[in-house]
Amino acid sequence: MTILKKLACLVERDEVSLFEDVDDPGTLNDRSVLVSFVNPLTIKQSAIRQGFLDELRDLDYVFADGILLSMAISLLNGERVDRLSFDGNSLAPKVFEYVNKRSDFFRCAFVGSEGVTSKAAAGIVSDYYGLEVIRTRDGFFESYDDMISESKKLSELSVNFVVVGMGAPHQERFLLALRESGWNGLAFSCGGYFDQIVSSGSGEYYPVLINKLHLRSIYRMYKEPFRLIPRYVFDYAPFYRDFIRSLIGR
Repeated sequence: MTILKKLACLVERDEVSLFEDVDDPGTLNDRSVLVSFVNPLTIKQSAIRQGFLDELRDLDYVFADGILLSMAISLLNGERVDRLSFDGNSLAPKVFEYVNKRSDFFRCAFVGSEGVTSKAAAGIVSDYYGLEVIRTRDGFFESYDDMISESKKLSELSVNFVVVGMGAPHQERFLLALRESGWNGLAFSCGGYFDQIVSSGSGEYYPVLINKLHLRSIYRMYKEPFRLIPRYVFDYAPFYRDFIRSLIGR
């Protein structure tokens, strides 16, 4: 079985079950709910990093980030799988609005790039969602034990909503460290979302028309050509290969 087919078995169709899960008043008091996202680059990362697919299976919800991946999985599964990303044009506003409605319950922390994370937290608090971010810190951990130590600190601060922008597979490891430490709450990986907020100066990174026409990849290549063109051409090659093999396998 190709890695893409294995991912297709993990990915959720939409976000409905996630919000139904965390809407239960007792859920987040008793356990952690861990959410992450996969994209075509995950195929290459899973081939390089042994155990990455197992780490993804240990999370509660995995969504397809990117129209290419959502279309490929929709075709393989024979049912529509939504493109869902933790950014301002997709799932992030829904999550922040949900957290804001339960502001008497949620206490927030952001973990990610040094300097950028605190700027993103301030931007979100002041301009959009009115959230209070109790703690921000960089995502550079010396070891897994260091992640566990930070997770315990978040528990001591009664933080129960965490957004982690460390890049895969590091952010998934941190999510699992939260659970292993005994932390309870709702946690999301967010990839480069904090950088998008700071660089765009707004909650929505993509222009409305670009987002509506699913031209996000082209827009990102325009914004960051030297970083993203090689990624889409070369780093996504294992995804293209797996997709062809999966279709032939059908």
